[in-house]
Amino acid sequence: KRRWIKCWRFLNRPFDLFGLSSLRKIIDKKILQDAPPVRELLELIDRETPVIDVQGLTGAARPFLTALLFDRLGHPLTVICPTAREAAAFARDLMLFLGEAAVLHYPPLDFLSIDMFALQREEELARLNVLTQLQVDSRRIIVTCLAACMQKVMPKAEFQQYLKIISTGDMLLLEEFPARLLAGGYQRVSLVENPGEFSLRGNILDIFPPTETDGLRLEMTGDEIESIRRFDCSSQRSGVAVDAFILGPAGEILIDETRLNRAVRNVKRRADDLDLSRDLRSRLTETLRQQSATSVNPIFLPLFYEDYDDRGNLGEQKLSSVFDYLPQNTLFILNDPLAIDQAAQTAAANIDKLLYKAKASGKFYLESAGVYLEEESLSARLAGFRQIRLSGLALDAKETPAQAVTLTAHQEILIAEPQAFEVKEEALLRRTANKIKNWLASGMTVFFISPTPEDTTR
Repeated sequence: KRRWIKCWRFLNRPFDLFGLSSLRKIIDKKILQDAPPVRELLELIDRETPVIDVQGLTGAARPFLTALLFDRLGHPLTVICPTAREAAAFARDLMLFLGEAAVLHYPPLDFLSIDMFALQREEELARLNVLTQLQVDSRRIIVTCLAACMQKVMPKAEFQQYLKIISTGDMLLLEEFPARLLAGGYQRVSLVENPGEFSLRGNILDIFPPTETDGLRLEMTGDEIESIRRFDCSSQRSGVAVDAFILGPAGEILIDETRLNRAVRNVKRRADDLDLSRDLRSRLTETLRQQSATSVNPIFLPLFYEDYDDRGNLGEQKLSSVFDYLPQNTLFILNDPLAIDQAAQTAAANIDKLLYKAKASGKFYLESAGVYLEEESLSARLAGFRQIRLSGLALDAKETPAQAVTLTAHQEILIAEPQAFEVKEEALLRRTANKIKNWLASGMTVFFISPTPEDTTR
């Protein structure tokens, strides 16, 4: 069984780290001095250089540098990865270095689904959690992928209007508040078990906002909140008290009579423009009226917030993008710019192919411009923020960078040939022990990474 020894050398997959708290101290308390290239990078950022190319880092060295920058800088970071899988892995690595509280993963919706009533509840709630957290504490690391940045979101003005701080002692009209929750995408249930649900039993109101890790139990005296406590969804037992919480929407579609009528009108006009059968149009509008907002695929947001003319064309653009929710001082970190560019082209091609198939099969669909940012618009939005582009080699760059910093990360895999009467594993451990002695003798800090806690103890 191989042992992997690293000195600031990290593998691409997550591990249980012995000494992880010591590693975080190096980031948090600056126990070690920054290397000269890191100091150069920090100086360029401090001078507000628009675009900086950082070359030479691979694997988890990139999340480690990102964690270091987050600690040194006083403003939020947003990391864009080429794919959703790479974004999830990048976020996991960042959580190892910084803890889970500082990192928010913003996933994409499945843009290959054009079924109006295809549920994407988990992804929608995760995205709303990020958007809400940004309004509360903007100094976070957002990790996302290119596809998620392309997808439009509910108008920021509507989103902020729904946000509400709820505190002990506040007045809530129990006859009206459930309607507000339903309009915000919450589902009414008998027992709250999942994010986006609520229940009302006598003077007890249970809510599970997307931003919380546990449900919240509000004990009411009339219309006044007497106490707010967390509760365990499995046992339904109340726990610690909290003073206040942020109530954000649990769905991107805020339903009221005006928006529902607009959506029905838009469906009819768009269906006529697509020459769909009257029967299909009637079924869509009838289902739309009967279903709750949580049953509608979020990619059909334009139906509820924007107006289509008689020819099915989009009227005034009201939807926002994730860029609208970010503070202007956000620093973007592009993880592999070439791969991100390729991902943009692939996504655009897949969307065009999907819409062509939908048109050929006589299905209801919306034009891509109403749902996604086009590549030119995406580039323009990114250009409004400062950027750090992480690339492996200098030749990865599409053009000569205005400012570039080169960092080096080393990886050594020990493969030892056994001596006489020595098994291969013993030979590897012997070589490993010698390496550790040499590293320690040269004054290096060594972190030993094992697959499991049991291996670390052994």
